[in-house]
Amino acid sequence: VFVEKPLTGNPTHAKILANLAKKNKKTLQVGHIFRYDVTVNHLKKILKNKTPYQVNVKWLQNTPPSNDSGAIFVYMHGLDVLDYLFDIRPSKILSITNLMNQNLKFEIFSTILINYDQKFSAIVSLGWIPSGKNREIEILTKNSHIICDVLNNVITIKEINKPIKTIIPKGKFKPLFLELEDFIKSIKNNTESRSDGKIGERMV
Repeated sequence: VFVEKPLTGNPTHAKILANLAKKNKKTLQVGHIFRYDVTVNHLKKILKNKTPYQVNVKWLQNTPPSNDSGAIFVYMHGLDVLDYLFDIRPSKILSITNLMNQNLKFEIFSTILINYDQKFSAIVSLGWIPSGKNREIEILTKNSHIICDVLNNVITIKEINKPIKTIIPKGKFKPLFLELEDFIKSIKNNTESRSDGKIGERMV
């Protein structure tokens, strides 16, 4: 089964589905497509030998606010990318939401403060903006300042006493192709996909 993100609307249902898939040895994959994005995966390789102390994620879009769900579920790719890059469970999460006006049922913007067991902190901004899109990941380490523009496929690395390095990752296939290919391989080989039910459960 291939499901668009989020897997469900609440953690209990997500856990039930993920456990059912595992128990029956069936493929359950969730549409966390940026796990297959060439720029995100290149950034993941860069971060392999780096220790951040602060991460800032902006996942903003000019899509009108939804009538059936809020910013956290609609724009949760920003949270999923953070989870994929570091594969660490947060120890503390605080979400501050904004309705813009009282006529809206769900939040249109959320600022999420995350602590990773005192290893590093993250600020994630998810939501609607009046114009344009912004999908940016900023990582601060002891010696480097890394800015990843996911929308335009550009990674900029600024290091102490070194020239600014600009990387434009290239991929042979688009994320959707790689996502579907992973889904088919998971069914054929009875293996876990990169965005399986447990990932979907964790994100909910």
